[in-house]
Amino acid sequence: MRVVVSLAFLGLLAGCGREVCVMGIGDCNEKPITTTQSGKFEVTADKTRVEPGNTITLTVRGGRAPFRYSLVEGDGRIENKTGNTAVFTASSKLGVVLIRVRDDRDEVVEIPILCVDKL
Repeated sequence: MRVVVSLAFLGLLAGCGREVCVMGIGDCNEKPITTTQSGKFEVTADKTRVEPGNTITLTVRGGRAPFRYSLVEGDGRIENKTGNTAVFTASSKLGVVLIRVRDDRDEVVEIPILCVDKL
């Protein structure tokens, strides 16, 4: 098993389409972020940051179902885990949340989300 943590987690950098930006600064905060694991599968979040109580939809492409979603770091809930999608709801705790997605082959992708006070 090989785990890839995107640069987004390491430095709060997000790949926003074809650009790289610091999360929380600039207009890329509303664009999707995608992380991938050695081309096996990828996970996309529809936004890079979220306010407490709000949600982000995670979508998996590739890999082998069923997918298991878990929080590695931070706080919140992962619900509506149906097929290749899940919904993350941010708690009142601010900071970086790291979500791990594991497929049936035990391949892993981790995707960071930034929980902020106000967008």
